[in-house]
Amino acid sequence: MTHLNLLPRWMRPLAVAFPFAATITLLAQPLALFACALGDNTTAYQPTLIEASRALELAARGELGTAVPALPSIEKGYPAATPQNLPAPCLILKALAWTEGAWQQASPNVLESNTGPVKVSQSCGYGIMQITSGMQQPGAGIPQDQQEKIGADYRYNIGYGAKTLIDKWNAGKSLNAVVGDRNPEVAEHWYYAIWGYNQFTFKNNPNNPDYAWPRPAFDGAQSRTGYPYQELILGYTANPPKPKGAPLWTGVPVGLPDRAQIGQTPGPIPAPAGVHSVACLQTSASRTSVQWRVVPGSGVQTATVTLNGGPGAVKWSATVFGESWLSVNPFRGETLPADLTLIGQPGGLTLGTHTSTVQISVEGASDTLKIVVDMVVAPQANSYLPVITRRSVMSPVNAITPRIAP
Repeated sequence: MTHLNLLPRWMRPLAVAFPFAATITLLAQPLALFACALGDNTTAYQPTLIEASRALELAARGELGTAVPALPSIEKGYPAATPQNLPAPCLILKALAWTEGAWQQASPNVLESNTGPVKVSQSCGYGIMQITSGMQQPGAGIPQDQQEKIGADYRYNIGYGAKTLIDKWNAGKSLNAVVGDRNPEVAEHWYYAIWGYNQFTFKNNPNNPDYAWPRPAFDGAQSRTGYPYQELILGYTANPPKPKGAPLWTGVPVGLPDRAQIGQTPGPIPAPAGVHSVACLQTSASRTSVQWRVVPGSGVQTATVTLNGGPGAVKWSATVFGESWLSVNPFRGETLPADLTLIGQPGGLTLGTHTSTVQISVEGASDTLKIVVDMVVAPQANSYLPVITRRSVMSPVNAITPRIAP
């Protein structure tokens, strides 16, 4: 059947069973319906959930490499706006990628770490981010080499989607599609940009009568057809999916604007009362200080500190600064949460208080975590010692630490 490949994919099984009806249907279809940019033989690698999560985090920071579209500056402020070198909203990007393509670059029947047919919708949306604009015709709207990368390379696809989301944000000022004072570091302010990613039409207006009101907040359990697009994204932001039992990220309850403030056309609306970060990684340590009190000759001291964040694939490292009596195990990892064991060796330490610091760096986190560790060596355990505290300077373990003479 020579015209089979011209039909939309959902129609092809019917065409085999009813060839005459399919031919009539084909003649009635608009040309754009069956003319996607990439051929049916286009294949793509299916990333693991960890690989997809990692790529989304790197894309938000513009760190996917030079082969991926660079992120534009993000405007901040309203009515006056200033371009800022800020990351894309990582948390929203993850929820958007799940809503669009379930973190799949290839067809759903292709297993992780395998290659198979690229994931493509009836409207020519490709891959994880379901890139649709410019993907209806070969080389039209987007150069053909970029179209091929959007289909075949999940990292390029994600990077292109991150760029598109920022473009929607930056277009908001000219459309008066602005929330609050237009701060891109506040998740609630991305409401209009999320709406625009799925086309800024009345279909996604929260006042559309097709959506029941009142309606409960979307949490992933309800049918998607009962909610406008931006409520799906922010619903998943607060309620991350659990395809393998564990949540794909730490949920953040992003607030929705008052729908009564949203008209038929875009216009500035007040921000919701809550303010939440768009960052994917919000890390913390279960303890920020540890103190051991020992007598001369005491054995090894240990304490456990839990590094919280993620969950998922997140690279981190721990470095000890100060005297060499302190070590940490493990000192690096690629998943969170993680338990770290602090190990203190009091042998050879003089009477007094010895202080070292564990500094923890988490890739993608804005701040470095610090844990201050004191080893108090006293003549008798738990006794009070009026001795000089030897607090080390912040230098690597193997560096020489100045001593203070009593």
